[in-house]
Order: sequence, then C-alpha cells, then structure tokens
Amino acid sequence: GNLMLGQPGMKQSIPVGETGIRELAAYLLDYNGFSGVPPTALVSISHVQFHVSDAFSFSSVPYKVASLQRFVGHDFDAGELGPGSFTVTSVHRIGILDVRVMNLDRHAGNMLVKKRCDQDMKGYNRLGTAELVPIDH
Repeated sequence: GNLMLGQPGMKQSIPVGETGIRELAAYLLDYNGFSGVPPTALVSISHVQFHVSDAFSFSSVPYKVASLQRFVGHDFDAGELGPGSFTVTSVHRIGILDVRVMNLDRHAGNMLVKKRCDQDMKGYNRLGTAELVPIDH
C-alpha cells in the first residue's frame, strides 16, 4: 500500500514527507551561502498523477509538500573527477554543513561540480580548482 506521513520512506532514516523540509533546513542553515546550497523553498502542490493508485476527483486531490530548489548549471558531479580537483576548504565547508544537518548520505553523486577558470600570473586562462555545490541533504 501507500506509505503514510511519518513512516520510514525509501531511506529508512528519513520519514515520508520530511525530505522537502530537510532540503529547506539545509538552505536556511547554510549561513550566507557558506557551503553553497542553492536557494530552496518549501512548496505545496497537487496533481492527480501524484496519486495514480488512488481514486480522487480533480477537485479533491490531496496536496503534497515538497522542496523547490534553484537549478544549478554544472559540468559534472564529483564522482567524475578525482579528489585532487577540489580544495580542502570546499570539502570542509560541505562537511561542516553535513554535520549541522545530520546528513549521513554525502557521496560524490550529490555534489555538483562547476569548473572555474583562473588566470595565471601571465594572464592566461587555465582550468582552476572546481567549485562544489552540495545537493540532496
């Protein structure tokens, strides 16, 4: 059957209905964008397709609460690069965020990577260190 609010979800440690709240909390706790969490809002939405196994009329479809996060253009996820591509500072910033929000599921697939071009001393553009953007808290 359908899972009810508060029951264990796909991840046993996160109850059904709390993922959107966790995403918003991560954004709010990321003081002044310290770790780079994209802007996030909590939304209430409804659509009959969210309840395909239930019989509802269009006027009585229940609402769901979810998070809406700004899209981040990126070049890869962290799993596609070696650890030498990131500064210790950028990794520590995400680690600090994960401790604050008790995220136990950080992995290379939920850190987006944006390439940055730096100029060297002679004024040539070169690939610099990568910027990490944490998602999926």
